[in-house]
Amino acid sequence: MEQARQAAGPAREKAALRSAAAVAALRGDLTAEEIRHTARRRRRKARNGRLVRRLGLMGLVAGGALVAWKWWSAQTDPDWLVEPSPATEIPTEPEEQALG
Repeated sequence: MEQARQAAGPAREKAALRSAAAVAALRGDLTAEEIRHTARRRRRKARNGRLVRRLGLMGLVAGGALVAWKWWSAQTDPDWLVEPSPATEIPTEPEEQALG
């Protein structure tokens, strides 16, 4: 029974808000245009919130993919596996005179 009450909580709150708005509209405190404006504003705010959440999630996924790719790239081509460049020899003075 308690679970049913908890599950019905959001619906109960929404119904209370709607009934309060209906009573205010019946009294004449709110016009129909104000109610429509408020409903549009709430829908727009909810849509923008969903967009921000989706963009944030996509950013996190893209960042995670980039980190995984960088890690994978480092694993397949580690610094210790790369061959060092051959040493260059510095000519001594007699060799320099012979060369030039």
